[in-house]
Order: sequence, then C-alpha cells, then structure tokens
Amino acid sequence: MNDRDESGNLYKIAYNEGIQWPNPWSNRIRYANQTNLDASDDDILEMLNTINFTTGEEQSTAVRQYLVTEKVMAYSIAGVLMCNWDGFFNNMFLYHDPMPGGQWECIPWDLDKTFGYIDPGRSNMYTTMPLTFPLDGRGGEVSREPGPVSRAFHSDAQLHEEYVRQVRQAVDGLFAEERLYDLVEEVETFLNEDLNLLEQYAGVSQSRRRQQIEKSYETMRTFIRLRHNYLRQNLPVEVGNWSIY
Repeated sequence: MNDRDESGNLYKIAYNEGIQWPNPWSNRIRYANQTNLDASDDDILEMLNTINFTTGEEQSTAVRQYLVTEKVMAYSIAGVLMCNWDGFFNNMFLYHDPMPGGQWECIPWDLDKTFGYIDPGRSNMYTTMPLTFPLDGRGGEVSREPGPVSRAFHSDAQLHEEYVRQVRQAVDGLFAEERLYDLVEEVETFLNEDLNLLEQYAGVSQSRRRQQIEKSYETMRTFIRLRHNYLRQNLPVEVGNWSIY
C-alpha cells in the first residue's frame, strides 16, 4: 500500500458500499473495510462522528487529532484543481494508521469524473468548481453532498485559509499551465509514435485512432486553460501582489 502499514484499516467510501454512515445531510455516504474484513468499524465511526458532530475549538482540535492534515489538504487541493467533483463524499479511500494514536488520510479512487468530465445531458465541460466545494459540495451545475472528511476539515477557518493559499501557489507551480501543457504534449507524442510503429508493423492506417488521440489531448488542453481562467478570477490576491496607488 505504497509504504503504508498493511495491517491498517483501509475503508472504501462509495455510495454503493454496504454500511451507511448515519448523518443528517446524506444517506449516500457508505463504506466498507477493504483490509480487515472481520474487524470492527468502531474506528471510522469514532473519527467521522467526532470531527463532524463537534463545533468550534472542539472540532478544530478533533480534526488535528484524527487527521494527517497536510495529506488531507493535499487531497482537497488536487481534487479542486482537477475538478474531482465526485471524489469528496464518494470515490475515495480512508486509511487509518494502526500505530497507537495513528491518524487518518484520504486516498483517491476512481478518478473518472475529473478534468471537466460530467455525466451526459449536462454541459460539455465542467471547469467552474468553486474553492468551497470540499466544504459544502455546492458547485453550480455539478453538486454533491458534503464530504465526510472534507466538510469538517474545511470548517476550520485556519486550515481552509491555508488550503486557499496552497491552491494559489499550485496554480503557478505544479498546476502551472505551461508545465501541464508540456506533460500533455509528452504523452500525446509518445502515443502517436507508438501508433506510427503499429501502422508500420501492421501495414494498416490508424487514422481514426490518431484522431481520437488528438481530440482527447486537445480536450485536456482546453480544460487546463478554462480551469486556470476560473481560478485566477476567483483566488484572492496576496497582499504582496496588490498594486500600489
């Protein structure tokens, strides 16, 4: 499990799993233990109930006690950058470190509804996920129930402020437009070169497949451009970048 202790509890969070977490805002938050099938689920119930059914300073303390805050924050940042709108109340794993006092972290699963993809019947591309989506699940055209972890995490004003700061940093760093365009072009070039070899070997034109590659990677470029435009319009400007009049 990527250097994690394999004896720890790993819960899959998905709407179609067997056990429902009782809460007042959603009947679709369900889970199942993937590693210790006969173990009690007391640990996940304790964590979810404590971080969600407390308020104020008590909630802030609970969030820091139960969660690996830097990893939960990284999950939110990545999810918002790629518009992972189905990945906060659903489609994720929660891993519990089995060490005494061990904390919890979020791990992504099933990233099909990212990079602008939404279900058929809606607009062609979703690029306007607000920064508050992990808190309340409200996203305009695409909305979901609040996430069982992200709701509590982003209710802490200090953690949410740091999350916004790191999103702004990522827009000019790991998620910088030119950096992503280079990565997209690298993979697209690799696929086309592989397709060239296939055509030479089989002696058959693969024009349809080439068009699929071109369309897919142009769609990714479009998402990157539109998502950047939205984020830059909605991220607060750092004080150091204010114009001096």
